[in-house]
Amino acid sequence: MHFLSDTPAPAVVEAMATAWTASGGDLMQVYTALLRHPAALSGPAAKARQPWDFLAAALRGLGFRGEDVMGWPDERLRDVMILPLRAMGQAWKSPPGPDGWGEAIETWITPQGLAERISWAMRWPAELAAPLPDPQEFAQRVLGDRAAPATLWACLRAENRAEGVGIVLASPEFNRR
Repeated sequence: MHFLSDTPAPAVVEAMATAWTASGGDLMQVYTALLRHPAALSGPAAKARQPWDFLAAALRGLGFRGEDVMGWPDERLRDVMILPLRAMGQAWKSPPGPDGWGEAIETWITPQGLAERISWAMRWPAELAAPLPDPQEFAQRVLGDRAAPATLWACLRAENRAEGVGIVLASPEFNRR
């Protein structure tokens, strides 16, 4: 459920359970069974990126490394990461319960959460990255073969690079994993 889909294919679950039992609980064997199963890597991305994953992937896509972000002043880190996380529904270090953050797509893809993602995507790349990448090249880099024709069309026709990059980050493909 965490890696593939809220409703994973029974065959993948069975292969992972078999690997668990046969290996005496060796998680590397379970992960291997997951990654080698044909159903695991086929089909569309079915999981929503949690807000933390969305922000981390966006910053990586813009060329930032972990040490770059960790070197930001506290105010910038608060404005770019901590406050947006809260607004997207995933307050920093404050899961809703002892079982952590929810897995279901409905937990993260909400009207308010999507509005915050779009606002972040349209504001922060232009303030953080100079120069901004070409939107179509950016789409190819961060989405690869998952880039939908409609997303490529929209980012190509954006009025400027900032809007084009924002369109890519706000796209359905980018918001799924």
